[in-house]
Amino acid sequence: MTDKQTPDRPAVEKALRECGLSARQAKKLLSGGWKLLSSEEEQLLAELDDLKVRFSELLSQK
Repeated sequence: MTDKQTPDRPAVEKALRECGLSARQAKKLLSGGWKLLSSEEEQLLAELDDLKVRFSELLSQK
């Protein structure tokens, strides 16, 4: 993947799963964005920050 190429949906979903999201959470995130996912529980907000960092690190490795 080049720097200018956007990853496809399956690649993003796989990366989210590797960062610790459940399949349901990854699909919900992709279909509705951060707001839908974080509205489920307050605890997810802190976890999302951590996942964001791990997701960025994972994408930078590819």
